[in-house]
Amino acid sequence: MPTVRIRLEPHKFVDENVIGYGSAYALLGYDNLFERSCDGYIYEVFCDELRYYLYHEKVDREGVHTVSPVRLVCLEEGSLLKISPQ
Repeated sequence: MPTVRIRLEPHKFVDENVIGYGSAYALLGYDNLFERSCDGYIYEVFCDELRYYLYHEKVDREGVHTVSPVRLVCLEEGSLLKISPQ
């Protein structure tokens, strides 16, 4: 049976991160999901051999900020798949 966990980092409500091209946030990886999340929420689902993460990123594209959901699927053997609308 899957396990669902919702993690919240309250300071993100005050200090939203915007990821721009070439910014330090753009280079962060899987271990830094809270730094990539713009609202401080990370949704996690653990099921057998995979982990599924959902968070929202705010991205700066030529001065226009867009918020989009990002999904990460992590397999037990170490593979990582990022699913994003962009």
